[in-house]
Amino acid sequence: MSFLFLLLSLPAIPLPQGPPVLSEFVAINSSGLQDEDGDHSDWIEIHNPYFPDADLAGWFLTDDSGDLTKWAFPATTIVPAGDFLVVFASDKDRGTAGSQLHTNFKLTSSGEFLALVEPDGLTIASAFTPFYPEQFEDISYGFSFNPSITADAHWFSEPTPGESNGVGGPLILDPTFSPRIPSISEPVVVTALLLGLPSQVTLHTRALYHAESSLPMVDDGTSGDLIANDGVWTGVIPAGTAAMGQMLRWRIEATGHAGNSTISPAFEDPTKDPEYHGTMVQDATWSSALPALHWFVQNPGAAGNPNGTRCSVFWEDTLYDNLAVRPRGGSSTWWPKKNFKFDFNPGFRLVIDPDLRKIDEINVQSSYSDKSYLRQILCWETYESAGAAGCFCFPIRMQQNGQFHSVAFLVEQPDEDFLERNNLDPNGALYKMYNQGTSAYSGVEKKTRTYEDHSDLASFIAGILQSGQARYDFLFDNADLPAIISYIAATTLIQDNDHVAKNYYLYRDTEGDEEWQFLPWDKDLTLGRNYTLTGGVLNDTMFADDDPYSHPLFGDSGHRKIDGWWNRLIDACHDSPRIREMYLRRLRTLMEEILQDPSTPTSDLKFEERIAALQADMDPDVALDIATWGIPSWGAQLDFQDAINQLIQEHLEVRRHHLFITHSGPGGLIPESASVASPMGFGVIEAEPISGNQEEEFIQIMNPGPEAIDISGWLLEGGVSFTFDPGTVVPANDSVLVSPNLRAFRSRASGPSAGQGIFVVGPYSRNLAPGEELHLFDKEGALVTTTGGPALVVRGMKAGGTASITVVGATPQAFQHYAFSLTGPGPTTSPYGDLSLSPPIQMAGIIRADSLGNATKSAAIPPGASGIVVWLQALDAGTLTLTNGVQVNIP
Repeated sequence: MSFLFLLLSLPAIPLPQGPPVLSEFVAINSSGLQDEDGDHSDWIEIHNPYFPDADLAGWFLTDDSGDLTKWAFPATTIVPAGDFLVVFASDKDRGTAGSQLHTNFKLTSSGEFLALVEPDGLTIASAFTPFYPEQFEDISYGFSFNPSITADAHWFSEPTPGESNGVGGPLILDPTFSPRIPSISEPVVVTALLLGLPSQVTLHTRALYHAESSLPMVDDGTSGDLIANDGVWTGVIPAGTAAMGQMLRWRIEATGHAGNSTISPAFEDPTKDPEYHGTMVQDATWSSALPALHWFVQNPGAAGNPNGTRCSVFWEDTLYDNLAVRPRGGSSTWWPKKNFKFDFNPGFRLVIDPDLRKIDEINVQSSYSDKSYLRQILCWETYESAGAAGCFCFPIRMQQNGQFHSVAFLVEQPDEDFLERNNLDPNGALYKMYNQGTSAYSGVEKKTRTYEDHSDLASFIAGILQSGQARYDFLFDNADLPAIISYIAATTLIQDNDHVAKNYYLYRDTEGDEEWQFLPWDKDLTLGRNYTLTGGVLNDTMFADDDPYSHPLFGDSGHRKIDGWWNRLIDACHDSPRIREMYLRRLRTLMEEILQDPSTPTSDLKFEERIAALQADMDPDVALDIATWGIPSWGAQLDFQDAINQLIQEHLEVRRHHLFITHSGPGGLIPESASVASPMGFGVIEAEPISGNQEEEFIQIMNPGPEAIDISGWLLEGGVSFTFDPGTVVPANDSVLVSPNLRAFRSRASGPSAGQGIFVVGPYSRNLAPGEELHLFDKEGALVTTTGGPALVVRGMKAGGTASITVVGATPQAFQHYAFSLTGPGPTTSPYGDLSLSPPIQMAGIIRADSLGNATKSAAIPPGASGIVVWLQALDAGTLTLTNGVQVNIP
């Protein structure tokens, strides 16, 4: 008899059947499942535990017992046998079969009726009635599975949309403890809100990496519990459980009456979740001026292996448990004192600043390659001072397992958090570059928008590899020139020779203006330190005036790295006469603001002042660091003070001379200091584009003078509002256009538009109405020019100096009559209106305005004029209009 015959002879066994059920829902979805719009909408899960497949066409979901047909499922909504369907309770009301479904209501957290209703509109197939209990953030509620769905309802700390729920158990909410950082003599009181009527709650404690101990938690008003039977359970960890400087950790285990249990933290994924809550016991035996990072690791040696290990970090008052640590860098992985990268767990990111986004990962940089300990700090602060995007960096004292480890530097990781902190769109494309700007694929790591290919970068590199005018025009249309110029200028100040073929990122504002810019990385070979062919990375040779490596145009094809490498984007910028002029003016600005002229008194030098402050804060900890690790064995035996002296005497002092003297002066590459007067004016103002698209409007600001003008931080106000980014420089006899929408401007059907080498910046806020006044102010707030009639601007009026007295916004080519009084501000009647001058009124000369309506008069102020008050005013003869009056107390 065949097996098939036996099967056919068996009586038919009826399969279990029944309606689908509401199996799980989330009423406060803050960080869980996202809908197709990227929103964290509430959601409801329907489970079909039976055969056959269920078609929910014509069925209903409702949160109103008085309206059972509130939201209807569309036709052909199939839930296969044993499967799940998730519907978003978003109030978006979308019901297209095959797409995500959205109800026309949202769920409430306080509890309400929720039901699945059959097509007759009357029969309730499944419901939470009369209402479900209070709900909590990112916690689901539904029925446990064991292994099939049961009738036992629970909260679930780990929602499982589209999958079977767990067995469930009591829900542990709001675990808290005090004090945040206990002393050795203080117990730690741990509390948690428990839902689901636990039969037993246990606190498992662990000091450092010793074995766990357990103690009961109670809700009976004893043993530290404040109120009996309020659902808040309490456990007290005795003082002295952990030694000073050790971490103290715990986990909470709650067991239900059915024997099922839950733990907090959940620790479902050992590679992503903390295993314990915890804190650290104060160590009163030491103090430091540096912030301390306490690092706990069971096997310190494993942290230096390529794959790293798991560890815990205590920062300020928070313990971050079970995060990843590994060495970072290339050749530095062989150093005795390594660089480390710490990756924090999702949902448990590091808080450096409460006002900023939490941080995914940090870099803890070793001082092994820098005996002065200061270069990385000074370099990153230089980028910040230059207005260029960069990482935060500061010195830290690092403790390991309660003992001193080292002095190190906490450096931000360039990622989405970094982009947002630097006011860059985190949705932009970020590439880490390991080539000279020659390939979009080889030597490239894409860090964001990884769902896209590298075609955007390939297009950009192809553009900068062009030649002649095509390359120049491409840069003006595709590069964020102010950002790039500030980056290159700051990098020249710190003399970074290791950034042309690595240690930089390229970033594109993909969803904004689509412009590209540099972002810096890895600042150890800086401020005189450089790779040499004989000494490699670790050497004591100081570079400061060694061209081409120290040249202001370093990084282009004419000023290459010691191994012959050069960067194609830097080369493209330096090859463009206009962009090179912009860069050199910005470099001069930053030289004067940050590096400072060699004649500056030592007491006024900013670098030296910062070095002294850092040295004072770091000195005690550096002494411990040297006692622990010794002076690095490479090169000369330079201690902290020796290395600082070398930094100042062999680099900073020489560097100042090289940039201010060797490459500046009459006929030099770097321009002289900017003139006091800035002959800027408004050009074309297009408030009504021919296309009718208001986003295509623009404002032209012209520089008719013979030198480039750095307008970083200047303000455009009036009908619009805009602050010019650091690095915005208008070349001589050139202009910059300001737009409310750079993409719209470059899409204009008629010029000015893309492909014409137009320098355009933006976006400004608001749109310009015809005839609205515009005013341009410098970064000190002084008026530079205006469309609102003639105005008087006075700069540099001090005893023994030369003042610049300028009329702006006057009639082009018209004569401007200057006058002053030493007796008061008037008013004095005149044929042109009331003068803001008191008699006797003295004439100070006549100047013809230029084509922009600007007229500047220079006036030598006698050395003995200090303390004198002078009142000034001018008359525009073109319109017979008086300017504003200006009062100056001569210093």
